[in-house]
This record gives sequence, structure tokens and C-alpha cells, in this order.
Amino acid sequence: MKKTELSTGHFIIQLGQNGNSTETLTELYQLSAFRLIHFKAFHDTNWIKINHLTLLLGENSSGKSTLYQALGMLSAAYHYFIQEERFNDLARLAEEFGEFDDICNKAAKERIVKIGFEFLRKEKRIEYWIMIAPDEKSKFGRVINVLGRQSGFTADFLLYYHSVNLFFMERKTGLMIPPEVQKLAVCCLSSLRKFAQSFQILAAHRYRPERVMQLTGRKPDWMSPSGSNAYDILYFYSKIQNKNLYMLENWMNKFGYSLCWKMSGINQGQLILKEITTGRESNLIDNGFGISQSIPLALALDVLADKTIFIDTPEAFLQTKMQSEMGDLLVEGAKKGNILAETGSEYLTLRIRRRIAEGKISNQDVSIYYLEESEKKETTCREIILDEDGEFQDMPESFSQFFSSDFQDIEKIDELRRKKIRDAKDNRH
Repeated sequence: MKKTELSTGHFIIQLGQNGNSTETLTELYQLSAFRLIHFKAFHDTNWIKINHLTLLLGENSSGKSTLYQALGMLSAAYHYFIQEERFNDLARLAEEFGEFDDICNKAAKERIVKIGFEFLRKEKRIEYWIMIAPDEKSKFGRVINVLGRQSGFTADFLLYYHSVNLFFMERKTGLMIPPEVQKLAVCCLSSLRKFAQSFQILAAHRYRPERVMQLTGRKPDWMSPSGSNAYDILYFYSKIQNKNLYMLENWMNKFGYSLCWKMSGINQGQLILKEITTGRESNLIDNGFGISQSIPLALALDVLADKTIFIDTPEAFLQTKMQSEMGDLLVEGAKKGNILAETGSEYLTLRIRRRIAEGKISNQDVSIYYLEESEKKETTCREIILDEDGEFQDMPESFSQFFSSDFQDIEKIDELRRKKIRDAKDNRH
């Protein structure tokens, strides 16, 4: 399957064998939400909206990483697609996806994993569903249904197409495909592919830079999940293109530094931190680990531009003040694209709520989901509504306790202090 861009928003998709059948698509939809049913710890996540800024909160082992893995599978499948590597089973996705028994909810009565995507365009809405079941021949399971839905109409694509990869299907020979089915297939596949093309994942543990880096001087098309090519990207934009990376620059200023390159050979150089107040210079790796871990994140947001980025633990290795500042960085980045952040930081969340109250970002542009394990060891995913003042609405009790540890500790300290004062008074009397 190949895509040829003719003009903005206008594509030709080859769905037939040997490229004999084409369908023209003039409308591309925006991915607005995704949904997992019987996927790992989830019975049903319900629709998780992809907003300008979406926060995923929850206790350890509540299932936040499961969402990361599901979208990682999508990213891996797209990588095979752009390399024109076809596959007929799910073994190629095992690194992110696992075997079928790894991904299917253990308590599910129906042993079928369902992954759904919702797309919007103005008032129009479509859904694309992939359903996976056990397979006697493969431990990875098999795709048993690929469905498209729009305005009450449901198309079973596997009646007409062979499912190969998540982003294209091949026409079965000798069948006439109804025009509405073909049109919906093209729309679903192209819209999902458009999202995957702009989707970026950044893991919690990122690449540790070297003292002297070997730099290619080429523009990377994407940032690796570990941020291992972040410094190539930084070198290309800052040194070759002289691009103003204002978000990264402002982020480094929060630490009291500016960045510069000190070249020592052909495409070989050191990334130097320069103290703003004193002018003293030092190599990046001689400074706090949190700085080097946050540079790929700030850079990714700086070059986001209409992309969607999933960030695992943006506050990793940052002390509390900088976790709050990270909240501001996410608010700024959300103006350029969409951000999903898996976080457990109260400081980061509180800063975002404050910016909503100040009008720096609309509460309509922020979504918060709270993941909680039930007594049945299944994870529920509940949306927590924020009002225009940044206050939580209709919180479950477990969520109100999620961020309460600081307040409880402060109250306990006050209680002990008051007790000591009372005891001292009693002893004097």
C-alpha cells in the first residue's frame, strides 16, 4: 500500500493487489480518542480523549504503562508500514504487544481483545476497531475482525479485505466492494496513518549523553523513545539551521543555564552549559542528571508543531520546584500540538490547575484520567473534570486521597507540635 500526496488533505490510497485499485480520499479525520477492551488490566477504559493536554494519573501498577504499551504497538506497526514490511500475524509486534495471554485481561469471559480509535472531522465521527482472539497456530493471537463505523453504518472490512498490518488491507479477489465500505476503509486507514505519522513516544528513562558526541549533521525525522538522537536533532536545528528553540532555551534558563556547542572535530562536539550569572562553562554530563533527562523532552515539545507526543513520567529525576516548572512547559507545549503525559506529580498537576485558573490555558483543553485498581484486580479509568477555576469536580474518594499525603504529613507535624506545646505547659504546672 502506498500513499501519494497530491495536495493538502488530498491522498490516493492503493488498496488493491499490485496497485490495481485506488480510491481517492479528500477528507482526513483527526484522532480524538482511543479505547481498550479486555486489554491487560482493563475490562474497558471507555474512550480516552486525546486533548491538547491529557494527564494520566494513578497509583503504581494501576495500568498507566498499559496505555503507553498500546500506543507503542501502534507506533511499531507504523514503523513496519513505512519500511514497506508486511506481516500477517502479530509476532512482529511482540516486543510492545506481547503474546496473546500477556495482553488479554485474565478475568475476561470473552477472550477477545478490542482496540478502538475514534476520529472526528467537524460534526462527523467515525470509529475503527481491531479485534484479536486466541489462535491455535500462533501464541500471539490473530485478528478476527476489523470494523469501521459511521452514522449507524458498520462495515466488516474482513469480508472484503485481507488484514495486513494496521494501516492497510488488501482486496480479496473476485469480490465487488460496496462503495460505502471502500470509502470508509480508506477514511479509517488514512486517518489512523495520519495520526501515527505525527505520533511520538518519549520514555521515562532517557539516553545518558556522552562527554564528546558524534553528530551526523542530518535532520532526523523523529526522536527515538529514549531520546538517543535528541542531541543530533538539537545540533541540526541550533547549529546548522540556527533555529531559535525558545522553549528549550527558556527551560534551561530555569536551571540557570544557556546551551552552546564546543566543536572538537568534524561533526564532533561537546554540549556545554553556561551559567547565566557567572558565565562559567561545564560539560552537560558534569551537571545534574535531571537536566540531561529533561532536554529531550523540552526539545521534543519545541519541535512538536501539530504532532502528538506521549510522555512517560515527564517529572522524572526533577526536584519538586522543577516539577512545577515542568507543568508550565507542558502548558506551553500544548499550544503547538497534543500531549499525553503519564504522571504522578502533584506539583506538576497543581501548576497546570493554577494556569487554568489564571486563564493561561482553558479547562476545555485539559483532560485528566484517574486509573484505579478495583477489588477484582481490574483497572478502571475515570475522567476527572476540571472547572474553569482549575478545581476538580465530582472526585471519587480514592482520587482525593491520591494527592493527600503532603497535607496529611503537614497536619501530623502540626498535631505533634501542638502536643509538644501542651505537654510543655503541663510540665510547668
